[in-house]
Parts: sequence; structure tokens; C-alpha cells
Amino acid sequence: MTKEKKNAMLHCLEEHRPGKWKIRTKLFVVILIMLAVSVLLFWGLWNLQESVCHVFENLHLISWFDEDTYIEQIKEDAVNYNVPELESDKTAQKAFRPFLKKHTSYYIGCYIYGHDDGLFRAGHAAKVIEKIMYGSIISDSMDILGEYTNIVPVQFANGTYDVVYSSFMRTRFVYPYVIASALFSIFIFFQGVLSYMGSVIKRMDGLKDAVVNMSQGDLTHAIPQCGEDEVGIVAKELDILRKTLDENIKQEDAIRQTNQELISAISHDLRTPLTVLNGYLEVLRMDNADEEKRALYLNKCLQKTADIKALTDHMFEYDFAYETNEEAVLKRMEIGQVKEILLGNCEFVELAGFTIEGQMEDIEGLMYADEMMLKRMSSNLFSNILKYADKGKPIYVRLRVEQGMLGILLINTIKQDVGTVESNHIGLRSSQKMVELHKGQMHVYHEKQQFRVHILLPVISISTPQS
Repeated sequence: MTKEKKNAMLHCLEEHRPGKWKIRTKLFVVILIMLAVSVLLFWGLWNLQESVCHVFENLHLISWFDEDTYIEQIKEDAVNYNVPELESDKTAQKAFRPFLKKHTSYYIGCYIYGHDDGLFRAGHAAKVIEKIMYGSIISDSMDILGEYTNIVPVQFANGTYDVVYSSFMRTRFVYPYVIASALFSIFIFFQGVLSYMGSVIKRMDGLKDAVVNMSQGDLTHAIPQCGEDEVGIVAKELDILRKTLDENIKQEDAIRQTNQELISAISHDLRTPLTVLNGYLEVLRMDNADEEKRALYLNKCLQKTADIKALTDHMFEYDFAYETNEEAVLKRMEIGQVKEILLGNCEFVELAGFTIEGQMEDIEGLMYADEMMLKRMSSNLFSNILKYADKGKPIYVRLRVEQGMLGILLINTIKQDVGTVESNHIGLRSSQKMVELHKGQMHVYHEKQQFRVHILLPVISISTPQS
């Protein structure tokens, strides 16, 4: 047998194994099995009726033929009757009839035979024999139960004769036993069929409860396994639907949360350059500014306008701060541009009334960076300073080479009423991500009233010694 044929046979056996049968097929098989079981059970009970009858007799649950009393009565009455010598002697037979009538009944027959010659003299059969016909239930049952017969010599008025008596009392046991056996067999049949149907209904009830839970919004509990038939297939598909719905709802919640955070991030990143732009415009509106400063501030306003345009273009291209697919466009850039970005923000912070201290070294060298992203990062950090820092305490800004990398350190004192200012840390999270996209490190320290941000950015080459 080839491997392909073997696999095809195994696949066929797998597809047609009993676990995958349809409910109606299983029900048909269960009916056939229980029918066979019931027939075999009835047949077994039928053949056990003699044993059961003996048990009932030994337990005295059924009173049968009292043989000793019967023989005693026959012997007592026999001395008063003459047994007919001939069966054809009607006068003698008529005279002997009261004896036979007294000692026979519906279930007991009595026959008189010659003690010496064994010839039949007289007798009366039990009336029940009329019902014990060939093929009847009583006849078949009596083949198992047996007819009780005995012979005893009895002294009559005209001599000793043999009295043969037969008891058919057990025929009274036949119908009740047959009916009870049939009812028990039928009960077992329906018990098996109903048990299978009950298991199907139980599975369907469990499936119904699971669907009700799903309709009420509970998508966390798994649909119970219900086999491999139609109910099992429905349960399996419902569980797949439950998982899909649960995942979709979670994704929708995540998208909704991301959208909310995106709006906050857009608002945050746009607010900082707009605030700077507004500050420079306020300075330009002042009459005491000389032409050189006015030109400088005008250029800064134009630069901030360009930054806002670049930022909005970028946000339409990407799902800003919280999407994992945002990438930094790293290009070769002079390290000195980082200093210019920091100085621009420091200047604006000073215009807002803050004092800047620290040291920003003149570093010559190259690095791979996204200039627009560095501007956003710097704007976010200085925006936090404007929002949370104490104006009465100086802001410390440092730029230098550390561990072969470009190090930026910002330290400010947190103002006393910062608890009343709502914060969602959008700026810090966005800055953290931007630093990571540059393969750098960002550490935030919050100790008592002091707030520090330490950033390390990789460089290609530097012209100043490490410090």
C-alpha cells in the first residue's frame, strides 16, 4: 500500500469516525443498540423465570400448591367412594364425580389408575390446560417452569388405586412476570435513548447559556466544547466568533484610546511652537526693539512657522506619538545644530521670565539624526519647563560629550502649585520615543522638588575630548 493510499484511508477513517457522526445518525445507532439490549434483556429474563419463581416461592412471597394437605384430604375422602372399574360405566362415573370435583380445581387435575393393572379409571383435568395451547405464552413459559406431577397410592372403598395429580399453579406467575419483564426492557430502551437525548439537550442548554452571556457583553468566558457533531460545530464557530468580537472590541478600545492620545499629542506638539511664535510676535509688537532684533525675531517667527508646517505634514503622514510604525528619518547632521535648537528654546524660555544657567559646549562633529524630530523633542521638554518649573529658580541646561555620546541635561525646580496643573505626560512619552528612535537613551529623575532629564544621543564623530 502506497503512502498516499494509506493517508487517504486514514483521512477517510478520521472523517467517518463515530465522534463526527451527525445527531440523527447517532440517534439511529443508539435506538438500534438499545433495541438489541432490550430484546436480549427480555430474552434473559424469560429464561430466568424458573429461578425467579423459585426465589419467590422460597421467600414465601407467593403461595402455591400445598401438597401434603391435598394428599391428606384425598385419603380422608377416598374411603367413602368406589372407583369405577370401567371408564364406560356411566353410573359409577357419575357416583364418583363428586370426589373428582372436590379434589380438582382450575389449576389442579386429578386422575385415578388401577394400582395393579395401571388402567385409567376416572379423572378430571385442570381447566387451565385449555389455555396452555401450543405456541401460547403460558405454554412456552410452562416449558421452562415445568408442570408439577406426582402419584400416590390411595385406599378407596373398593380397593387401592393410584391417584395422579398435576398442579399448574405456576401459570399464575407467567403473565405478571412477562408483563414486568417487558416493561423493564422497554424502560431500559427508553432510558438509553432519553439519556442520549438528554446529553444533547444538556449541551444545547450550555450553548444557550453561553450565547446569553455573549449577548450581555461577556466575551471573556470560552464557549464549552460540545463534541464534534452539529452542536459541537456551532459551539466551535461561536467560540471563534466570541474571540473575534473580543479582539475587535479590544482593538476598537485601543484605537479609541490611541486617537484620544493622538489628539492630546498633536495639541501638545503644536502648542509649544505656537506659544513660541506668539512670544516672538509679542516682542515684535513692542516699539523699543531695534531693527536688528526685529529682523532676528522675524526670522525666528518664520522658522517656527516652517516648523509648524513640517510638524502638521508629518502628523498627517504618520499616526504620531503612539503608533509603532513611526520611524526617524536619520540623516547626517552637524552636532552644532543641536546646540542651536537648544539655544532657541532657551531664548524663548528667558523671554517668558526664566533664568538659564549651565554650559553648552561648542562641539564639532557629525551624527545621524532627524532634525525635525529633535526640534519636537526639545520643544516638548522646554514646554514642560514653561508649564511646571518655578520661575524663581534657575533652569540648568548642559550640552557636552559623555561616554562617546552627545549628552543633554535639563534640571528645573518644580513649582509649588504644580498639583493643580493637569498632566498626562504626553510630552515626556513622545520625547522618550523620539530618543529611542535615534538609538539613544533618556532618563527622567523626579526627586522631591527637583526634576531632571538626561539624554544621550549617539554620534558619528566628535572633535572635542570626552569629559
